[in-house]
Amino acid sequence: MVCHMLEEVPEDYQFSIWPPHLTIVPWFSVKEEALLNTLLAIEETARKVGSFAIKAKEKAWYGPRNDVLVTEVEDTTGRLLKLHHSLLQSIQSNGGTILDLTYTDENYSPHVTLTEGSGGLQQDQIQSCSSITVVEKKQREMEDKQVVEVISLV
Repeated sequence: MVCHMLEEVPEDYQFSIWPPHLTIVPWFSVKEEALLNTLLAIEETARKVGSFAIKAKEKAWYGPRNDVLVTEVEDTTGRLLKLHHSLLQSIQSNGGTILDLTYTDENYSPHVTLTEGSGGLQQDQIQSCSSITVVEKKQREMEDKQVVEVISLV
């Protein structure tokens, strides 16, 4: 998956509980032999679009059981939506498969997912987003997610 982390995390960072983050592209799979090309395509595409800003709106409950607290956000520069669409296309044209397209394209609803104890963003707060993070799932490990790459957008 591709996201923007509200708090800086290093490459190879492993975690089981998500830090506050903005999902840009949901989970996708890619064959091992296509991984490097896909990562290069993500980096090239993201840098072409550049940094973006979001403005916090209201808190809401998301998820199939309405049990995930989020802060809905507004794409103040128009670049977040462009990045979302461009990355979807780039990943798919480089051999990646988006695992669930339900909340993509016109159904993409930008939001920051919050975790217990995290403040996240306050309503009307503007957050500059100058990096994106590629995260992979690590099955069979306690820390089941890992940062693959942090890409600067500036």
